Order: sequence, then C-alpha cells, then structure tokens
Amino acid sequence: MMYEFNKNNVRFISYNENIDTSNSMSKMLMYVIGICAEIERDNTSENVKLAKRQEFENGKVTAKKVLGYDLINKQLVINKKEANIIKFIFETYNKTHNYYKTAQMCNSKGFKGKKGQSFHASSIKTIIKNQIYCGFNNFHNQEVKKGEHQAIITKSLYNKVNSIA
Repeated sequence: MMYEFNKNNVRFISYNENIDTSNSMSKMLMYVIGICAEIERDNTSENVKLAKRQEFENGKVTAKKVLGYDLINKQLVINKKEANIIKFIFETYNKTHNYYKTAQMCNSKGFKGKKGQSFHASSIKTIIKNQIYCGFNNFHNQEVKKGEHQAIITKSLYNKVNSIA
C-alpha cells in the first residue's frame, strides 16, 4: 500500500500512531512496521506448517474438506453418499481412461463435489491422484504415510487407475 501511495505522490497520515509520511522519520517507521509485520506473518506461517507436519507425522489428516469424508473431531469419517461418488469416479475412470468423460458421467448422474460444484476433468484428476482414498495421508504432495482413516477404495484399484493416468 505504501508503495502505491509513494508512486502516486500520496501522503499517509495516522493520528493514532503519530505518523506522517511527509517526513523521513515517519517513512522509516512505516518501513520498520512493515518489516515487523512481514516477520510476524512468516513466523505464523512456519508455525502452521510445523503443526501440520506434526499432525501428519502422527498419522492425522491435514486436509480440511475431502469429498467422500466428513471431518469429525479431527478424524476423517466416511460419508457414504459421497464415498459412492468416489467409487464411481475410480471405477468409471478405470473403464474410460479419460478424465473428461468421467466428469461428464458424474455430472449426468447429478453428482456434485463437496461444495456443490459440478465435476471437471481437473477435479477428477485431483481425486484420482489423491491417496487419501486408499487410506493414506500426504503432506504437500511430497510425503505419504498410512492414515488413521478408513479407505474408500483398495490400494490395488488406486494403483491400477494411476498406472493409466
């Protein structure tokens, strides 16, 4: 924001903090406040990542919303209606070998995603590639670990479908 103000020759005044960017000391103070805010944001981000890593290491799920499951007391519990959609997606893709056709078939059956959206090739691909459905958790799509939740599909179906994808 301060960059835009300076670029457009706009003066920033805050009576509460006694800042007026028309003088050098106030400008310096604004930059110091900005740096402190950036450091705080970075620290918060690092703490969240560490907490998520710890959850992952303990076998806990790090996702918030996953089609096929409900999050109850920080545990993934199968949502039977949505789990049937996941099974349909894997089985259909196994037959069609095509994300787009699989999405079309889901939409023709009136299936919707977790937030009520229609399916697209990209959402089908995301589901097909997600190991959560065969009982595993992943951390930033880099590390995989057995989860505490029940699988919706078998590992063999997951592997078969992903050997096609």
